[in-house]
Parts: sequence; structure tokens; C-alpha cells
Amino acid sequence: PSALPQFFSGLRVAAALAVIGAVFAEWAGSSDGLGYLILTWGNQARSAEVFAVIAVLSVIGVSLVGLVALAERAAMPWRRR
Repeated sequence: PSALPQFFSGLRVAAALAVIGAVFAEWAGSSDGLGYLILTWGNQARSAEVFAVIAVLSVIGVSLVGLVALAERAAMPWRRR
């Protein structure tokens, strides 16, 4: 139980970086996905669509970090503030 705070800290960082990693993977060699849309629409100067995709990715990232926070709260009831 004493290692749980460090575990969830790493999980929080990993959840945020997972979205970034997925976008870069889609840039590198994909023909669909949100990263591909950013790359394609950026080259076509469709900035409104690019910002919409970035907003969706931001919501996904914040949601993942929020889910980790909920799991942390459930796993460690003694640390509630």
C-alpha cells in the first residue's frame, strides 16, 4: 500500500503521454486516425478542423487523467483530502 502513490503518479503521467504517443504513431505510418487528420488537414490549411481535432485529443487526455484520479481515489481511501 505504501507504493500506491508513486504507482498512480506514474500512471497519471503515462495516461497523458499515451495520447501524445498515439498521435505521433499515426503521423508516422497511418492512413486514418486523429493524428493523420492533423497532418492532412494541416497541409491543406484547414486550421479550424485541426483545432477541432486538437480539442478532441485534449478532452481524451484530460478524461484519461481523470479516470486515473478516480481509480486512485478508490484504491487509496485513506488519502482523501
